[in-house]
Amino acid sequence: MTLIYNIHYEVAAAAFAAILLLYVRLFYGTNKKSSLAFQRLIAVLLVCDVLDVISALTISAYQSVPWTLNMVLNTLYFAASIFLGYAFLEYAKQYTYKDPAPKVLTVIGKGVLALYLIFLVLN
Repeated sequence: MTLIYNIHYEVAAAAFAAILLLYVRLFYGTNKKSSLAFQRLIAVLLVCDVLDVISALTISAYQSVPWTLNMVLNTLYFAASIFLGYAFLEYAKQYTYKDPAPKVLTVIGKGVLALYLIFLVLN
């Protein structure tokens, strides 16, 4: 099978994210909110990388993979990317606000997340 996309970077990024997540879990734990938010960010990044590699492989094998599976995988990848943006926002809030962040930021973040997911499903 000839690949349509170059996936070497994505495979390396997924391996790095897996190693980084394992390292942070072993040596930093989940006792601080910022550490937990960083672990969530890396976990979602790892899911995005894996979905990207899988979708690139299924797109390259389009003759033998049903188009509905390709559509579902691409939609899952885009949805995971949305959650990656939200995870980054939650991680950044840990360092921006010393006290608990204003609730309005969480409401806006979840609202944008939901709106984007609705547009993704409608597409």
